[in-house]
Amino acid sequence: MLIAAKQLRVLTQHIQTDALHKYFKVVIAHDEADPSQPDAAFCFCDLPRQEFRYRDTVVITNLSQLGHCFFDDPGGGLRSRQWVEDPQSGEWVRIVVVYEGSREVAGFYNPATHTLVATDWVHDAFSAPAIHHIAAVMKWKRRQEPGSPPGKILLGADPEWEAWDPRRREVVRPDPQEDCFSNDDFGEVGIDGSGTVPEARPKPTSDPEELYWRIKMLALEWEHRTKKRVCLAGHRYPIGAHIHVGAEDGYQLEGPFQMFVDAVDSQVGFLLRLSGNARGDYRQRRAWRLQPYGLEYRTLPSAVLALEDLAVWAIRVIHAVAKGERPPRRDQKITNLFNEVLEAKNSGRPFSFDLKDLEKTAALPELILRDEWAREWQAWASELNSSGRVLRDALLFGFAENRGDVTNDDAIAQAQGWGLIAYDHPSSIRPAIGLPRSVRMAWDANMASLIEARLIQLGVLRPRD
Repeated sequence: MLIAAKQLRVLTQHIQTDALHKYFKVVIAHDEADPSQPDAAFCFCDLPRQEFRYRDTVVITNLSQLGHCFFDDPGGGLRSRQWVEDPQSGEWVRIVVVYEGSREVAGFYNPATHTLVATDWVHDAFSAPAIHHIAAVMKWKRRQEPGSPPGKILLGADPEWEAWDPRRREVVRPDPQEDCFSNDDFGEVGIDGSGTVPEARPKPTSDPEELYWRIKMLALEWEHRTKKRVCLAGHRYPIGAHIHVGAEDGYQLEGPFQMFVDAVDSQVGFLLRLSGNARGDYRQRRAWRLQPYGLEYRTLPSAVLALEDLAVWAIRVIHAVAKGERPPRRDQKITNLFNEVLEAKNSGRPFSFDLKDLEKTAALPELILRDEWAREWQAWASELNSSGRVLRDALLFGFAENRGDVTNDDAIAQAQGWGLIAYDHPSSIRPAIGLPRSVRMAWDANMASLIEARLIQLGVLRPRD
């Protein structure tokens, strides 16, 4: 068992209760209580009725990983114009923190009774490191913790990929409206903060293999919907396979996380060499980000996802270290898989899952609506394109767009069966299906069925199962 892994532990219930319970027998939040009670911590979101006369001030500096914790606002919380002495509980020590250049009152502590009165900041998900730091300065002793079974370690991710357009034969920026979706079974696909690449956001799971498959299923569905391809090379945009480590509902993870990250880096850090040419400053070890549920491990490049066995092995290492277990070893198989991806990365070519060379991958056929169509027609075409029934490209256009080739005459259109004709169109897309404007702007399910039947006859669509 790795020593560093022992530092990552699962705590029960709410973080302010867990962190404070390490030092105080009683922890009460948002309740009327007697601040003279010994061995107790009280958390107020407003001014407590009992006021305090403090004899000293302790200034706390060098707080790290605090996030955006709330300290009492000027004139509110524990700040008061008057201080009166409480003869029963003795004198208090004011705790002041220096945070982001300002001095804030974090609470009051009575050494005689070991009593703490604090404001709402202890409720923040990022407050545990601050509580432990203040405890060290104030010399609070840890209580003996009762043994309790830990919660499950959950894994999440938001791996990024480049959007490869097989028609243009290049990486393109994703469309923030058309290239995002949700899937009830696996999660969702969105656009990363820079707006340059899509990213999968799978639902969390405690199974490393399941996490990989949720990522891949979201990626494949994205390809199906967008007709673009997932590119994992990262030679144009910096992309990473960020893995999130958290806990099930009712639990929180506690650091120090840097020791955990170092332990993971020692096992999978060599995979950093698979980073694409565009990763730049993101290509570094010890890359991680604090999250409310735990942390986000950011060392891995997206190219790791190209081969399933390599990706699952890396995720299993992260999971094992988080649980304090011995991680799976790096054997010759993993080394061989790493070398395969490294060779693809060094080639400079765009590649996808299973190291598929995207420059040699043909675009999926699709129905193309050439001009303005009613929303219902757009939805109809989109459904057909995502059905997997489209066998070859076809252009659907309006007669008014092609004067000289076809007349925009409703009588002629009706004589030819709603204008469903096929001919060589100047766009070079064959066949082309023409509809007069009066038809295409008036959605009708029967007309859609007629068009679908014509497309089947022309070999554009495969019949429904």
